[in-house]
Amino acid sequence: MTNQNDGTKNDKRTNDILLGPLERPALQFFARNMPAWVNSDMLTVLGLLGSILAGFAYVMVGMGDIKGNPWLFIASLGFFINWFGDSLDGTLARYRKIERPKFGYFIDHVVDTIGIVLVFIGLGVSPYVNINVALMGAIIYLQASILVYLLNNVNQVFELSFAKIGPTEVRLIAIIANIVLFF
Repeated sequence: MTNQNDGTKNDKRTNDILLGPLERPALQFFARNMPAWVNSDMLTVLGLLGSILAGFAYVMVGMGDIKGNPWLFIASLGFFINWFGDSLDGTLARYRKIERPKFGYFIDHVVDTIGIVLVFIGLGVSPYVNINVALMGAIIYLQASILVYLLNNVNQVFELSFAKIGPTEVRLIAIIANIVLFF
């Protein structure tokens, strides 16, 4: 029995998110203007570093009061860095026609999983969210990811959003929450 869908070029990708009309042109702009020495692997690592920064910043929020805590802005910066690296890595590879469909699919989602766990652990260690709630959030996120991967395998459609909400909107919600908590 052959695997019907393993992250190959033949997969149909759908990303019907609220911010899509802004995000897609921005990513294309960045891909067109990215220096030649930058590659998709570097962007994947950058995305992971953004997640690490966000998780660490949430841990540091626990060292002081939430209101007025500058670490909330550092966490937001981490989410932005994560968006930039994670959203642009595949776009750059496709733009330059240097995709590695199976390997890229595998690495991207393993790194995403590590990053999301680190962010939720950071949230749970902070006074922001109870550790049990944070870990439940991580479990729910990972279950949704598994659903996306299984549906991709069965239907050969990689659906990146549900009800027009995708990872970009989730990051933006986290950034807005950080701003609200700061003030």
